[in-house]
Amino acid sequence: MDRHPRDRPRVSRRRFLEGALALGGAAALPGQAEASSDVPRPDVACATITDRGFVASVKTTEPARVRVEAWPIGSPGKKIESPWHRTNDATAALIGMPRVAPPGEAWTWRGLVQAADGHGPVVADRLRTLPARPAPGEPSAFTFAHGSCILQKHPIPSLGVARRAEPVFFAMIGDLGYQDDPVLHPFAQTYDRYVELFRRILTRRDLSRLLAITPLYAVQDDHDYGENDAWRDTIKPYAAKAYADMIPGASWPDPDYRRWSIGEVEFFLTDNRRYRDPPNPPYENGAYRSVLGTTQRTWLLDGLAKSSARVKVVFIPMTMTWYWSDGERNEVLAWIDANVSGTVIFSSGDKHAGAFVRHATTVWELLAAPIENPSKHMTPARPGVVWTENGTGRALYDVVALVDVDTLHAQTVTLRLMRDDGQELHRQVVPVA
Repeated sequence: MDRHPRDRPRVSRRRFLEGALALGGAAALPGQAEASSDVPRPDVACATITDRGFVASVKTTEPARVRVEAWPIGSPGKKIESPWHRTNDATAALIGMPRVAPPGEAWTWRGLVQAADGHGPVVADRLRTLPARPAPGEPSAFTFAHGSCILQKHPIPSLGVARRAEPVFFAMIGDLGYQDDPVLHPFAQTYDRYVELFRRILTRRDLSRLLAITPLYAVQDDHDYGENDAWRDTIKPYAAKAYADMIPGASWPDPDYRRWSIGEVEFFLTDNRRYRDPPNPPYENGAYRSVLGTTQRTWLLDGLAKSSARVKVVFIPMTMTWYWSDGERNEVLAWIDANVSGTVIFSSGDKHAGAFVRHATTVWELLAAPIENPSKHMTPARPGVVWTENGTGRALYDVVALVDVDTLHAQTVTLRLMRDDGQELHRQVVPVA
């Protein structure tokens, strides 16, 4: 009898990619010279995969021009190069390359930086990789990771736990940092300071090592938007623009919600702050306070109904169980019950706690936060809650979520909440409907 792929002896994907990086890195870069300290250099880099393909973000130490080159793992002779792009206000270049990293192939990529006038040495960034991912609709087995809330004041071992799981992507669903309090950070409320905030976390060893081997899908929550408990009229444009200028796949002022497919899973990434109603009525929909807003909610519900994917995963920065209004939660769940096929998983954050909730027979929520923050929250009793870290008391740990999808053999989605020391706190095996 054939064993499950996870049971077979194998070289880990991370080790294979590290070996391939060494091989690919041996190729010379034409025209590259040893750069002096006064020329622009690569500073931060990460990438995502959108419906239009690969998008890289390469930030430089000063205004410059940037090019990206990429090739299938172990095949530098098939290199694809982008045109040169000038950096934006954050001294970052966001570069899309539709032919890079198609489904089924692992790729190597790096940024190249040169002075803005096109003179001087070309400085190459480190090599990074993108793992092979199953084509849409293909039965497969893979893992992805998600989490939220990073204070940026201590080591972040939770991200090392995510890295060791070799995820096909990491979803950061809010709060890359906390400098929104004007009392504690009176000089930080500017575009440049928010650029530096996001730069600082992206250069942290724990996160940079994770993003060197896997794509990033990210959306802002309240602290990223420059206002605690933000709603649509309190969003700080300078914070929103800084994030969009740094993070691949993000956008401002255009809508930032988006979707993508891997194997038999369709993913929906939502924003729960930019379109959120004010605290008091009148509300946009006339009935309840919404975190999604009418346009985004319609996009989500229509997308779920039209999707033929066997599994739908919805990333919601604010936990549906504890932070959404009853009206919006009930409307979304009723729509899913009446119109949506398959298994639906809501992956949530913002509330500093871990919890598993069964909203309906085929609808689950996994709350996983914080990645790194000593402040922990309580989880009062709610319908459908099947497990929390500490009953209805205050949560105990920094955590990250790992989700194992297997539509190839077991026909399950396994939700795992991992402590920052690598210990599994709880798992829930959800059948694929």
